[in-house]
Amino acid sequence: MKLTRRNFLKLSGLAALSGTLAAKLGCTPAEPGEHVVDDAEELRIQYAETVTTICPFCGVGCGILCFVEDGKLVGTEGDGDHPINEGSLCSKGSALFNMAHVYAEKGEAVTNPGRVTQVLYRAPKAADWEVKDWDWALETIARRIKDTRDKYFEKTDENGVTVNRCKALSWLGSAMCNNEENYLFHKFARGLGIINMDHCARLCHSSTVPGLANTFGRGAMTNHWIDFQHADVVMNIGGNTAEMHPLSMRWIQKARDKGGKLIVVDPRVSRTAAVADLYAPLRPGTNVAFLSGLINYALENELYHKEYVLNYTNASSLINPEFGFSDGLFTGAVKQPDGQVKYDKSTWAYQRDAEGNILKDETLQDPNCVFQLMKKHYSRYDIKTVSEITGCPEEKYEQVAELYCSTGKPGKAGTISYAMGQTQFTCGVSNVRSTAILQTLLGNMGIAGGGVNAQRGQSNVQGSTDMAMLYHIIPGYLNVPRAALHPTLKDYNEKETPATSYWSNKPKFLISLLKAYWGEHATADNDFCYDYWPKMDQKDRSHIGMFKYIGDGEIKGMINWADNPAVSGPSASAKRKYMAKLDWLVAVDLFECETAAFWKEPGVNPAEIDTEVFLLPAALHIEREGTLSNSGRWIQWRYKAVEAPGDCKSDLWIVDRLYRAVCKAYEADSGPFADPILKMNWNYGEDADPADVAME
Repeated sequence: MKLTRRNFLKLSGLAALSGTLAAKLGCTPAEPGEHVVDDAEELRIQYAETVTTICPFCGVGCGILCFVEDGKLVGTEGDGDHPINEGSLCSKGSALFNMAHVYAEKGEAVTNPGRVTQVLYRAPKAADWEVKDWDWALETIARRIKDTRDKYFEKTDENGVTVNRCKALSWLGSAMCNNEENYLFHKFARGLGIINMDHCARLCHSSTVPGLANTFGRGAMTNHWIDFQHADVVMNIGGNTAEMHPLSMRWIQKARDKGGKLIVVDPRVSRTAAVADLYAPLRPGTNVAFLSGLINYALENELYHKEYVLNYTNASSLINPEFGFSDGLFTGAVKQPDGQVKYDKSTWAYQRDAEGNILKDETLQDPNCVFQLMKKHYSRYDIKTVSEITGCPEEKYEQVAELYCSTGKPGKAGTISYAMGQTQFTCGVSNVRSTAILQTLLGNMGIAGGGVNAQRGQSNVQGSTDMAMLYHIIPGYLNVPRAALHPTLKDYNEKETPATSYWSNKPKFLISLLKAYWGEHATADNDFCYDYWPKMDQKDRSHIGMFKYIGDGEIKGMINWADNPAVSGPSASAKRKYMAKLDWLVAVDLFECETAAFWKEPGVNPAEIDTEVFLLPAALHIEREGTLSNSGRWIQWRYKAVEAPGDCKSDLWIVDRLYRAVCKAYEADSGPFADPILKMNWNYGEDADPADVAME
């Protein structure tokens, strides 16, 4: 047997255990007068109940076991039966216990002193929090929501289109909340008429969605973490897997153990780069040039997967002969008075026969076929040019090109993983689309060890996106109704429904959603309550735009759920100043985050800030139930292990009770068009059951 470090430790431990066992059984004589003492300690989790949960940190989605005794959490460890982490945990997952508890001086576990366990209220101009109860908080917040909505509600726009919206309200959802919670956030917000609605995915992987969806139909990982083990080459560009998604690194290592290679492309030598087989530096923001050079290398050296390209892509499709590219612009470019360029896309079309079928050249030689147009377009990205743009040495770049493009050979597999170093650029969509084009050329799609894999940063950022906590979509990845484009249900269906493909079912998807929202009130006679849905204007209502309108004074009230834009968003200092212009702010969190306490910032005089702040204590992940979706879109259920401390409540309980409080306020004093609220289908039990929400 080969003696590895692990085997040595096992054998050493076995030898020690054997010696101890022999002594315990009396197989070794004790010295005269010597008393053998059993000094074994009782296992802390010996009598504990085991409850499974999912790690609340990154998007890998590792399984964790919670050990509970007498209703108290006594320990956590990796779930050995979980297929992703197989019992292992990184430093973040290992610290889950300390989110709930810390150890006091005498060694006993006590509730983390940083937890907010009471309802806190900050009055206008106040310098301190006041402790309140839930009844007071829910009633007061409901009144603030109603007053703001009633005062600024817009039933029709300047063109007479029914819009039923309130631009003075805003809502930030969260990737730290379960799918069921985010679903109700969206449902409640739309019932209120809110169009200023978003969450943190806007700042991380929003460019992934169009970048991948335009090629593959979905903006998510095409493969999975554990599939990395089947790759011959892994290219990590714009990510730091070893630190940010540590447990996924073990699957990359499994590939390397079998002879696979790891390429890391990064401006800095990260911990992932430090262990790479090949590290390639590049200047920040030059990803498109780097990836375009690889595309050109594959095309010029015929390293692409010919069978895949011919049969599973549009490479053979013929394009309008008038379409072209010159001096950095495609045909149809029209310069606007403000200096920007807009395109007339009439030449951006396929050639078709009399029956509408796309004409093709299966020899891939026609100068107007997609393949030849691509070759022409990418020909400028030779190694020398790419090296000058990116700063990557020519010899190093050629090594990367040769190694990665070798995966275009049948029977080989290459995977690309990336994170914020790809997405957080003005050209982020182009960065992501470039990876999709490269992988398609090499035939690395639909195979084990292949794919384009966006590494999501938070435990449910994929799920919160799927639940449509983004201003521009509604559940089912349908486009949000816009006043200018979709004044009626008929207009929406005509403009949004393609003639063929899966998406030809859009009218069914939309009506199903409307029925889920308004139940028996959604009938064919009223277009299934289509007008209840607030219609978007043409402005940016995203996370970034939202804060602009807070600064401009248009937004008066904000609900901030398990997010911390005062720290995590762009121009954070400006955001803290803007929040001082809000009439009121509701923050729901585990701890007193900087957003809830923006009025405590050094150098700020609380007496000059009139914003009311409500800080509602939320339950920790192990203190509530529900599903979440990891980066690979595995939907996993995490169980409630223990009760939340003090007055902490689950996010589902809070949004359910807040909805009821708003309904009560409107039942007592109806405001402008309250039907979308009062007629909403909302029946999830006395204490909202996540299973009931999941069924909907």
